[in-house]
Amino acid sequence: VGKRAESVWQTVTQISHNLFRTTRQTEQERAIETQLVAKGFEDAAAFVQEGTVTIVVKRDRLSDEDTAQILEIAMRQTEQEAGNVKIIPVAG
Repeated sequence: VGKRAESVWQTVTQISHNLFRTTRQTEQERAIETQLVAKGFEDAAAFVQEGTVTIVVKRDRLSDEDTAQILEIAMRQTEQEAGNVKIIPVAG
């Protein structure tokens, strides 16, 4: 019974950690998207995963200033380094 209870506890702990991580990532995605809309990027989607952030924006092209704004928002919200952030413009 002892090993079984320990195994159940480990499973519950792992599920709890996964749920916390997923919730945090979802909150980060929403915060990024909200801030991008406030900066004038009407259609934007953020995808946060362990160690990476992908941002998709509806624009034919991004200026250097646009890219810097998006990157700054993503880095601030996720604490990721610039090299872990991918920005993808999609033609409207």
